[in-house]
Amino acid sequence: MARAAAQSERQLAHPSPAAIEQAKRSRAIRSRLAATATALAAIEDKAADLYDQLAISHPERASAYRHKAQQARDVAHRAREISHGLGD
Repeated sequence: MARAAAQSERQLAHPSPAAIEQAKRSRAIRSRLAATATALAAIEDKAADLYDQLAISHPERASAYRHKAQQARDVAHRAREISHGLGD
């Protein structure tokens, strides 16, 4: 048991080149995902603005458009949360 613990400590202290490369790829993927989530949030914010404009232009369907606008804002908020979580 002590030998396995010592080996595990050595691996943590001196990771293999493959482990280092995997960690780099993981960071790069997380960074791209964060950027994608940020872009999605911006697009959803624009969609919400468009739905708000439609609600004003078409009062007979305003309720449906306001509902869609809120859904888009909710998605934008969640995308920002994901982006911030990936940036840790």
